[in-house]
Amino acid sequence: MKQEKSPLLSDDAQPGLEDSINDDAVQVKSRQMRPYLAAVVILMSTFLNYVCIFLPAAFYPQRAEKKKGSEAGTEVGLVIGSISLSALVGSALVGMHVNRVGAKFLIISGAFLVGGCTVIFGFLGKIEDWRSFFGLSMAIRLIAGFGEAAFDTTTTALMLTMFPSHTATAWSLVELAVGLGFIAGAPIGGALFDVGGFLLPFVVTGGMVLLFIPLLLFVLPDIQSHFQHQEPQTQLSMWQLARMLPVVMVCLTFFLVYAIWGFARSQYPFYLDQTFHWSATHIGLIFLGTGVIYVVIAPGVGLLVDATRPRLVMILGLLMEGCGMILIGPISLFSILSPQPWLQYVGMALFSIGLCMAVIPAAPDIISCATSRGYEGGMSLNGLVSGLLSIFTSLGGIGGAVFGGVLTDSFNFLLAGTVFFFVLCAQLMVMVAVTVAELCQADIVVLPDVKH
Repeated sequence: MKQEKSPLLSDDAQPGLEDSINDDAVQVKSRQMRPYLAAVVILMSTFLNYVCIFLPAAFYPQRAEKKKGSEAGTEVGLVIGSISLSALVGSALVGMHVNRVGAKFLIISGAFLVGGCTVIFGFLGKIEDWRSFFGLSMAIRLIAGFGEAAFDTTTTALMLTMFPSHTATAWSLVELAVGLGFIAGAPIGGALFDVGGFLLPFVVTGGMVLLFIPLLLFVLPDIQSHFQHQEPQTQLSMWQLARMLPVVMVCLTFFLVYAIWGFARSQYPFYLDQTFHWSATHIGLIFLGTGVIYVVIAPGVGLLVDATRPRLVMILGLLMEGCGMILIGPISLFSILSPQPWLQYVGMALFSIGLCMAVIPAAPDIISCATSRGYEGGMSLNGLVSGLLSIFTSLGGIGGAVFGGVLTDSFNFLLAGTVFFFVLCAQLMVMVAVTVAELCQADIVVLPDVKH
């Protein structure tokens, strides 16, 4: 559009124009601040969503066993883990269609499903029949998983879109909110359960999620309309993105680190109990410390990734995670070390730092890979990246827990850890080789262009 000459440069400028210009400046500043306001509301909503997800861990198993009248470990595992199964499917669908459906609709509907399902879940305590209790628990958690996929995938993509020059920092802030929800979910649930029984935790936390919906409605419309006009004409599909060699490598790394984490969460407590006879509180504290370390360093890692090559930070993270695994077990081949309590603290600290440094660079690395091949960044690309990584997060968590459990039952925790350690080493060598080849501009890593 052609710009007209400003009347401020004219000698016969009318009185009152200065006030008009000041009002325009205030409006411009308000529009500039809107993404930051949206980010704050999104991060607070993300925290509350993940509190709702991890809320039942503190008291649901005991209530389920009371309803059944016997041990209900398998059923509890299915209920707690079912949200990951529906989130796996939901993340793929949302990632592919986020720009077509609309970010605002997906975020609001996702928050509504999570908050509503959480409130409804609280009323299951009034059901005495075990089969009805278990079946409705599964159904509600599955629906909540779809809501969480819609909310989490879309808000992450929107955060990356709002701050395109600081994608790693934006991603790290999302991880910060997720980590805080993971840490606070069970303690908040346990405290509210002690105060008001089974219903109160779900009503309070689910109600808070629902109360944030008006705030989301307020901050999202202008943000969404602004970024829709920046969308490129050429759209990239998830299949095209997943065919790029560096993206395949990053996704496999993402899958592996979450598989190892799933293995550790499911089997490490048994190892600590059998080896050191630690109490449940002691074991819980070491996992709490792991989450705290992850949350504390996440923003710093995001700033580091924005200032350097994401792949290099990811490689360093895999190295630190491997060192942590050597100390935790320790790896059975390193007979110079014997299991010691202090090694668990040091090993889990290194493991947590390495996990953070391996996870946060993933999205910026994939975005950089796509843009270097001629695709423009935007909400559509960021939605694909967020959905793709969510898929491998869920697959890794489920696969690691199942495969690690089978290995541990067949052999022992140390040997199972050794298997994961060598898989990690193999992935690290592949990543280093591909990265060196890219730095040398080797033709071997350049796949045929998949752009139509």
